[in-house]
Amino acid sequence: MVLALLGVFLVSFTLYPAYIYYAKTKKMLDIPNARSSHTTPTPRGGGVIFALLWIFLVFLSCKQGWIDLTLYWLLVPSLSLITVIGFLDDCKSLPVSIRLLLQIFSVGIFAFYLQKAPSLQLGVMNLSAAFVVWPVILLSLLWTTNLYNFMDGLDGLAAIEALFVFGTGSYLLWAQGSADLAMMSFAACVVLIPFLLWNWPKARVFMGDAGSYFLGFLVGTLGILGEKQAKLPIGFWVILFGVFWFDATLTLLRRYLYKQKIWTAHRLHAYQRLHQAGWSHKAVLCGLIAVNTGLSGIALIAYHFDSCAYGLLASCLLLLALYIGVEKISPFAIVKN
Repeated sequence: MVLALLGVFLVSFTLYPAYIYYAKTKKMLDIPNARSSHTTPTPRGGGVIFALLWIFLVFLSCKQGWIDLTLYWLLVPSLSLITVIGFLDDCKSLPVSIRLLLQIFSVGIFAFYLQKAPSLQLGVMNLSAAFVVWPVILLSLLWTTNLYNFMDGLDGLAAIEALFVFGTGSYLLWAQGSADLAMMSFAACVVLIPFLLWNWPKARVFMGDAGSYFLGFLVGTLGILGEKQAKLPIGFWVILFGVFWFDATLTLLRRYLYKQKIWTAHRLHAYQRLHQAGWSHKAVLCGLIAVNTGLSGIALIAYHFDSCAYGLLASCLLLLALYIGVEKISPFAIVKN
C-alpha cells in the first residue's frame, strides 16, 4: 500500500505540467476581473487530476481487498459524475439549472446505492422516515458541494482546508474501527499534496469546479457514511469543516438580507476581505492553517472525551469570535447589484 501511495504521489506531481500546457492550449484560463484575487490568467480545472487519481487509488484498494466493494459502489459512481460535471463547467460554463440538475442526479446515484447497502441500515426505512432522511441527504450534499465551490477563491485555500478535514477525519474514522473509510479519507490527502505544490501562491493552476465539486461531495458523503457505518457523529465533520461552512453560510445569509443577488460572484467572504485589507495570500493561508489546527484540536479533544456537542459549541464560538475580528479589520460592504 505504501508503494502504491508513493507511486500515485509521484505520478500526480508530474501530471500537472502536462495539464497546465493542455489547459493553456484549450484556453481554459481564469481571466482576472474586478472580483478576482489573482492578477494573471491561470489554467483552471486541475482538480480533475487529483479526483481521477483518488478514484484510481480507491479502485486499486478495492481490488486488493483493502476497501469493501459496497463502499466502492457507494462513492465512485457519484463522485465520478460530479467530477465530470465540474470539468465540463471548467471547459465551458454550464447554465446554473443544468449544473443543479446534474448535481441532483449525482446525489441520486449515491442515494440509490446507499439504499441498497444493508449494512448501513437504510434499506428498512419506513415511508415517513424516508420523507425526512432523503431530503436531508439531498440538501446536505448539494450544500457541501456548492459551498466548497463558493469558497475556492484564493491560492492554496481549498487544498489546505481539505488536507485538514480529510487528514483529521481519517484518524477519527480509523479510531472508530472503519479502516476502509479512513483509507478513502487519507487517500484524498495523498493526491492533494502534489496539487497544493502547484497551487501554492503564486498558483500555476487552479482546481476549478472539477476539484471543488469533488472535494465538497466527498466531505458530505464521508460524513454520512461515517455516521452510518462507523457510528462517528457527523458533528465531528461539521467541526472540521467549520471554516468553510461558517464563512459561506454567514456570507450568503448576509448577502440575502442586503437583498443582493446571492448567485452572482462577489468578494465578501471573510478570507477575501482580509486579502483586500492588505493580507497577502500566504498570510491568509497561515491564518487558515492556525484556525484549522485549532478546530482539529477541538475535534480530537471532543472525540476522546465523547462530547461532540461541546466540541460543536466550542468550534462555533471560536469561528464567531474570529469572524467578528475580521469584521473589525475589513467590514462587510453593502454592494447593490
